[in-house]
Amino acid sequence: MNRIKQICLSLLLAVFAAACSKPAPTPPDEVAVKFYNSLTSGDMTFAKKHLHFPNPVDYEVFCEYLDMAVRSDEYWDRTEGYKADYSVVSSKIYGEEAFVELLGNTPLNGEAKMTVRLLFIDGMWKVDGNHGVLHRR
Repeated sequence: MNRIKQICLSLLLAVFAAACSKPAPTPPDEVAVKFYNSLTSGDMTFAKKHLHFPNPVDYEVFCEYLDMAVRSDEYWDRTEGYKADYSVVSSKIYGEEAFVELLGNTPLNGEAKMTVRLLFIDGMWKVDGNHGVLHRR
């Protein structure tokens, strides 16, 4: 009987350990780079998944704006042959908030430095839409 209890307990612990071990979230600096590179690639899937607005209406409006932009000829004219290649200048994490400074090329202005604020929400880092998704210096 003790052997059966030991086996059951071992199985229970194994199931519990498997349930608790989640893959590590993508680091905020990597999310920031992929986010801005996705904005210029025409595939807004990553950007939409990693974008946060506290107000769901603001999120929906911004996503509609992204979809509209990708459908425009002007978007494709501006981004033809363009590769963002953003790189991380610095990254600081403060609990569930992170600030990532990026350096990259914009289709309109050439080289630009920008600071991206990210929030850790639902187990993943998301770009804070209220901080100014396109905040550049």
